[in-house]
Amino acid sequence: MVDLVQLDKKSKTWQVLAEQWKYACDLMDEDFTQFAMSTWPVLEESAGRNSRHEGVFGLRLDDQFHVVCCANSVNLPGYQGRVLRIRHILMSPFYDLGDATIDDYSSALSKLFAGTVKLSNDVMPSPHIKFHLRSVADRQFFSYGHLEQWRIRAEVAIWFP
Repeated sequence: MVDLVQLDKKSKTWQVLAEQWKYACDLMDEDFTQFAMSTWPVLEESAGRNSRHEGVFGLRLDDQFHVVCCANSVNLPGYQGRVLRIRHILMSPFYDLGDATIDDYSSALSKLFAGTVKLSNDVMPSPHIKFHLRSVADRQFFSYGHLEQWRIRAEVAIWFP
């Protein structure tokens, strides 16, 4: 089951994520303040202002957060209806610093994508999804059909920075 959890400071879910990832960095002798130093502040600020159309979500598997991202549903020119944008995707330190395999990475991204589709159907109704990936290297993941197992009910645009 895909568990995409809305993270915020009031419910302490943001703090749980931060503690888990600080611990992961400690295990790998990484300074947490240096891990994702450009993305983390954006996510942290967004976790403080969740609303009906904006939030920070974490992919939780077996009580551990594997991926975190910002999601917002907006009206964009060129689209009819709202667009759910998934931005600032950040993988757990175990993926960036540890021994995670490409299969682990693919599994986490596909589960994030499945959670995004569910989010667009149930939480932030949006007929379109714009998935802002971390890098052009992630393009291979999507172009080789790793997502064929999911029944996609929304138009999806993949955007690369």
